[in-house]
Amino acid sequence: MQLHIIYIDNSTNFNTTVSCMAKYLVRWAIGTGKTATPEQANEVHEYIRAIISGGYSAAAAERLIIQYGGSVKPDNAKELLSMPHIDGALVGGASLKADDFAGIVLA
Repeated sequence: MQLHIIYIDNSTNFNTTVSCMAKYLVRWAIGTGKTATPEQANEVHEYIRAIISGGYSAAAAERLIIQYGGSVKPDNAKELLSMPHIDGALVGGASLKADDFAGIVLA
């Protein structure tokens, strides 16, 4: 699995921070209409949590909020958001269409 970490704020102490958020954007999915399967996305989110757990603590990894971004739509949001390691969604183009965005919110 190839994971690109774009930015880490070195001043963040995951062991003492009450909450912290990360995002996982699927580069090949952005703007293409393609989406990672929920299982693929969950696997990467679990991997990110394992990195934080190994580098900081299991408690820090559990507190980490990880959002998925990559062509989230009303027809895939419920399945993506039901995965145990996916804590939310970064919605791109679908946020520009009220009906689509409402469908995601209701998922």
